Amino acid sequence: MFKKILLPVFVMFAFSACSNHKAQENALLDSVKALHDKAMDDEAQLVQKRSQLKLVAAQKPLVKDSADYYYKLLDSTDNAMMDWMHKFNPDFTGKSHGQIMDYLRQQEQAITGIDSSMNESVHQSVFFIIKSMSYEVTK
Repeated sequence: MFKKILLPVFVMFAFSACSNHKAQENALLDSVKALHDKAMDDEAQLVQKRSQLKLVAAQKPLVKDSADYYYKLLDSTDNAMMDWMHKFNPDFTGKSHGQIMDYLRQQEQAITGIDSSMNESVHQSVFFIIKSMSYEVTK
C-alpha cells in the first residue's frame, strides 16, 4: 500500500521539479532577451553618432583623427554586439538544467557588458561631437 502512494507522489514531485527548472530557465532567457532588446534600441543612437562623427571629420579637419577614434570606438562596440548575436544559441537540446542556467548567466553578463560599453562609447562620442562642433580655429 505504501508503494502505491509513494510512486504517484514521487512522480508528481519529479514533474513539479522539472516545471520549476523550466520556469527558471525561461525567466533567465527572457531576461537575456530583454537586455538584448534594450541594447538594440541603444544601437540606434550608436548609428546616429557614427554618422555625426563622419560629418565632424569632414567639416573639421583638425579634429579628424579624434573623430576617427570615436568612430572606431562605436564601431568596435557595434561589432561586439553583432558577434554576440551571431554566437548566442538558445537551443538547449541535451543540456542539463545546470548547464542551461550557467550558459544563460554567462550570456546575461556578456550582453550587459556590451550594453554598458555601447552606452559609454555613445556618451563619449556625444561629448566629443558637442565639443568639436563648438571648436573654432582662430588665426
